[in-house]
Amino acid sequence: MSALGTGAAELRQAWRDGRARTALFALLALAAITLAIGWQQQARQESDVAQATAVDRRLWEGQATRNPHSVAHFGQYAFKPAGALSAFDPGLTPWLGTALWMEAHYQNSATYRPAEDQRDQPILATLSGAFVMQILAPLVLIFMGFGLVARERERQTLKLALASGASPVAWLTGKFLALAVVAAILYLPAWAPVMLADSDDARQRALYLALAYGVFLLTIAALIIAVSARAGTARGALLTLLGGWVLMALVLPRLGATFAEEVAPSTDTGQFWRDVRAALEGGIDGHSPAGAREEALLQETLRQYGVAREEDLPVSFAGISMQAGEEHANVVYDHFYGRLQQDEQRQRRVLRGVSLLTPWITVRSLSAGMAGTDAEHHWHFVRATERYRRDLQRYLNGDFTQNAKGQDFDYQADPRLWRETAVFSYRAPRVGEVARSYAPDALLLLGWATLAVVLMLSAARTLGREASSS
Repeated sequence: MSALGTGAAELRQAWRDGRARTALFALLALAAITLAIGWQQQARQESDVAQATAVDRRLWEGQATRNPHSVAHFGQYAFKPAGALSAFDPGLTPWLGTALWMEAHYQNSATYRPAEDQRDQPILATLSGAFVMQILAPLVLIFMGFGLVARERERQTLKLALASGASPVAWLTGKFLALAVVAAILYLPAWAPVMLADSDDARQRALYLALAYGVFLLTIAALIIAVSARAGTARGALLTLLGGWVLMALVLPRLGATFAEEVAPSTDTGQFWRDVRAALEGGIDGHSPAGAREEALLQETLRQYGVAREEDLPVSFAGISMQAGEEHANVVYDHFYGRLQQDEQRQRRVLRGVSLLTPWITVRSLSAGMAGTDAEHHWHFVRATERYRRDLQRYLNGDFTQNAKGQDFDYQADPRLWRETAVFSYRAPRVGEVARSYAPDALLLLGWATLAVVLMLSAARTLGREASSS
């Protein structure tokens, strides 16, 4: 019998099994529910962001005549857009925060983490389409495919099928094709992001995401066939596959994250801010006290303007000093936040090493990356807000410097000064801008697919020797 004939026969038998149909329909229904909930949450977040942004801007522009430095401390919020694909895979967004407070002197961390508000919510509210595809779809494939070959051996029909002249490779390929059709049905929810996409870039990301899940599910199907072909009994195949699913889908990713934390420990939050405060006061090297920096700046400014006293300066030295403080703080924040990003990159490399033991880490990384809900996209948003904050402080301090001579903090600026400032807007990186960083993950997933095919073909050769020895 040809591979197609074998596959068709298996599909007909599976379709007659009511349990198989129930499992497929149940998973598709669950995927539809999670996608609907995800879309609703994403739409609500986008609406909340739009309203909060409008209110925040009104408050900013509604300030009366004030000193520019007071305006700088009044601050603004920057809200991270949810993104259409976050409805499918929220990734790390619930833990990383969705809003940044931009004010003078400080580069704050993101706040408003949805995960902190989900502790008492029903379980469906914490599910996602990505979870269904990554965890539940492979489980359904296991229950559908564990006995495709092992059950033939138990029934003593395996040798009969191979002894009739069927090629072991073609016969096993037919079994794989039958399971691949089931995988294709389970794969349907992966196309939801394509329909959710609201731009050409999001659509391209969604296509890459769907491709990754297609390769992933076919890899799982090939591994299931390989295990079933080598198992002595269907029960043994089921236990082996369930144990592998628990280990590779649940245990290893968690152990990998723990191991990555051990190899590249994250900086304690409290220690991070203590180090920042110390560096702001005494410099990164600890030997540049604020008083000495202030005096050096004054002498440099006096030389620049060719005067001997601060009172003779044609500008406000307080404004110059405040901007110099901002520039010093920028160096400090770049240093310490840069270290945080380096720690995350080291942890990511460690996880990639662990992904040699499980494809689940790889597909999870690719999924969040293409959905724009990973740490890399979060840092892109943080850098954009910081550029805006620094430009704004430079603008306000520049006005203070030029116009506050003789008044300093008693100077009152016209409200047009801040009403005419640019409105913060954020554009997520295009997929081409981040594709290179995910190339190793894509190669790892293709490596797993290749390994699965090799294992399946090796199992076919073993079946051929088994048939010839009978």
